[in-house]
Amino acid sequence: MKKVLLIVLTTIFFNHVKAQTFTNPNLLGSGSNNLAALPTGWSNIPASDQNCNVSPSFQGLGDTPDLTNLNGPMPQIGIAGTPKIGSSFISGVRGDNFHEGIMQTVNGLVPGKVYHISFYQSVVKQENCRDTSGSWSVYVDNSLVLTTATSTSTLPYDDVNLIWEYRALTFTASSTSHTLKFLPTDDDLNGDIYSLQEDAALRMGIDQIIMEELIVPTYYIDTTLCNQLDYTVTFNLPNANFLWNDSDTSSTKTISSPGVYSVEVNTPDSMYINSYNVTFFNPNTALLPADTSFCFGDTLRISSPQNTYPFNWHDASNLPYYEVTETEMVTYTLSQNQCSYTDSMFVEIIKVEFTTISDTAICIGDSLTFNLDPQFNYTLNQQSVQNNVLITQTGAYLLEIEGKGCTRKDTLLVSYIPPLELSLGNDTLICENETYALVPHINDDEISYQWSTGSTSEILYISEEGHYSLLATNCCESVVEEVYITTHSCDPLVFAPNSFTPNGDRHNNAFKFESEAEFSRFEWSIYNRWGQMIFQGTSIHDFWDGSFNNEFCKDGTYVWKLTYSTTNSAYVEQLTGNILLLR
Repeated sequence: MKKVLLIVLTTIFFNHVKAQTFTNPNLLGSGSNNLAALPTGWSNIPASDQNCNVSPSFQGLGDTPDLTNLNGPMPQIGIAGTPKIGSSFISGVRGDNFHEGIMQTVNGLVPGKVYHISFYQSVVKQENCRDTSGSWSVYVDNSLVLTTATSTSTLPYDDVNLIWEYRALTFTASSTSHTLKFLPTDDDLNGDIYSLQEDAALRMGIDQIIMEELIVPTYYIDTTLCNQLDYTVTFNLPNANFLWNDSDTSSTKTISSPGVYSVEVNTPDSMYINSYNVTFFNPNTALLPADTSFCFGDTLRISSPQNTYPFNWHDASNLPYYEVTETEMVTYTLSQNQCSYTDSMFVEIIKVEFTTISDTAICIGDSLTFNLDPQFNYTLNQQSVQNNVLITQTGAYLLEIEGKGCTRKDTLLVSYIPPLELSLGNDTLICENETYALVPHINDDEISYQWSTGSTSEILYISEEGHYSLLATNCCESVVEEVYITTHSCDPLVFAPNSFTPNGDRHNNAFKFESEAEFSRFEWSIYNRWGQMIFQGTSIHDFWDGSFNNEFCKDGTYVWKLTYSTTNSAYVEQLTGNILLLR
């Protein structure tokens, strides 16, 4: 498997410096109109110095640079120019018998601290010095720290408008005091200052020399590797030096185990530290428990097996637990950027159910048999039972089922189905041509019907006279019931007026019934508005003259009721109506 490197930059300290400068870093002085004048606080590097390449016979002439500005020291022979900053700069010659440099001793340094030195350099093509390129070499005490990158001038000879270029370097203090030396360096052969050749003598300018304590930035890099293969760090930095915390100085580092790896990187103009905290992605922390099962109705909560890496469950949630509610495959994935690992477990919910058993009613004298699922164990009223259960009595039975570690209890109620009770009502008289509904009254809902007419509907609609019977059947028995239906003419046999005028004019002076039928019973009565009976008759020939207790009744509406039977019928009819009395 190819290793994937994941780098997260967690903390960065940016470069910054703390002042620890030279005295008079801008090289100011008051003697710029004289040769060999020096800026305040600075000294020349004498011919006796081991780094100065001047014979002792030239001491005082060939080893002393010149404080320079637009006015001097000798514009008539071409020693003048524009400073980078301030009012003056130093120019020094490198040629046969000339090596003019400056130096200054700095105190108050902290051993082990890194210091940053910067300055500006320029090629000064004057005073017979026609070389077009050169640099400065910087020494700490007698040790060369750096020869700066070469500057090249394309200006005409004696041009005082100089081209200044920035240069910088660092060094680590080993003492509280160091002498910093700056000497011009030619990138070709040194020539005679009087030869007037372009590649002969070199004059270099230097200005604004600043030294500051450098706070070395450290870059903390958290690195997670997806597997146990080696990881290689490579720096592609020419002219850089490297120092690892295990003293290795190579630009390439192979990492094969977890740990902290730091490297100090030094370039010509900077210094920084990379610190790698290397860890290996460990998927073993994501292992879920083995496949399992639990009983229906219980709760199973699976906790996250780790909290080191981000993770999610198969439903995309990232809660610290997953609650199982159904039989399913539970998956758990942890990840760290591009590294990931997934584990899974199968969870089964065991459902123990009484699939063939429910509360039951049986016929009187019958028994009940259940065929049970053989994969489960059963007890009935705390007595173990086999696959077949026989129940011969009604009552409540405690049934327990067990299987795969799960148990369920339930109560089975066994009752008798009561005897069928069927009624079609009394024999009934109906009007001729009338449709009548025979509705059975029965104490069971699960019934099949068979009428004597052949109908199997629950309700039978009839319009003819005769005997009708119903056979009703349930799971236990059948019962039969019959009824006789008589028809007769329902046309009115008795006529009653709706008003009369008992005013003595011999027209419509009394209320009476009229009929051509013969009656074995004819009883009727009159009621006032308060329900008081004010007249009673026992014959069709009786009449009411509108009086009560020998006094005329008031005008208004009165109620009559009639009960009669004809001589050819045993049925009793009852009629009622209203009569309006008007005088």
